[in-house]
Amino acid sequence: RQDLERLRSEIVHHVSHELKTPLTSAVFALDLLSEFSEEWPEEARQSLEVASLSVQHASQMAADLMDAGRSESGKLRVDPVPGDLGNLMGLVHAAMTPLAHKAGLTLTTREPQPPIAARFDAARLRQVLG
Repeated sequence: RQDLERLRSEIVHHVSHELKTPLTSAVFALDLLSEFSEEWPEEARQSLEVASLSVQHASQMAADLMDAGRSESGKLRVDPVPGDLGNLMGLVHAAMTPLAHKAGLTLTTREPQPPIAARFDAARLRQVLG
């Protein structure tokens, strides 16, 4: 059973690592295209935006797979730093809104007053919230 678990963990690590390289290249290529897209027809710009969001989502899934493997092995790093949770929620809201609209949903958030200062790892918290 331990051998099977180790093999599963290795496969997840290798697959996520192999996915990450081409996805990173795709992100850079789409970013480069977006710099020239202002003069494109609206439909082409929307297609580029959908492609960019899809590649970013797939990249995040590959990173999440790698993090799952690190978590299982006890090697996941968490680096809490002081920050404002309201700002983080604003970033998560902005990132999730296009996906919500695509699904026919509306996301709403309210910025807390006063701001909520805390120590947290923004990348890990975005993984949980997003």
